[in-house]
Amino acid sequence: HDLSGRGGFVTRLDKATGKPANACTPLWDARYGGFTMAQVGMMCVARYDNTGKVGHRDLITNAANAYLKSAPPAEVDVWPMTLGHAIGLQLAAWRHTAQAEYLQRARELGMLALDTYWRKSLLPAAGSKQDHYETITGADTLALALVELHLQILHITAVVCPPNEADR
Repeated sequence: HDLSGRGGFVTRLDKATGKPANACTPLWDARYGGFTMAQVGMMCVARYDNTGKVGHRDLITNAANAYLKSAPPAEVDVWPMTLGHAIGLQLAAWRHTAQAEYLQRARELGMLALDTYWRKSLLPAAGSKQDHYETITGADTLALALVELHLQILHITAVVCPPNEADR
């Protein structure tokens, strides 16, 4: 379950060889038709919440660990969805391990998101290098992640944020 040695999740295998047929999931570089590590990690969150299988929890924490010290590279146009998934993944790791470093990182990523996407408009930017809004880059995912982060920071338990699984 160690993702660091591979650089991410394998999302496709070659039938004949059983070897990866494409590059492993990147941390920050979302693409049309592709997945980031946090996006696949959020699928593991859904599976763990539904099944309770420890292997899924281990994948959650391993993926969350990859984001603990990683910052988006300056040359990458980071989508709001990517930061939303990274925040959600940190919150899931915190929820399942009670390790404060995950909540702290979720807060840091939340502040980065606010500074990055709400620079010039009431609508979030389509990417870290964009000034316009687009629905396809996942601002709704980021908004739900920020709501969940807000509820966790304030220890609000009477309100539940809906599952952030729209992009999977």
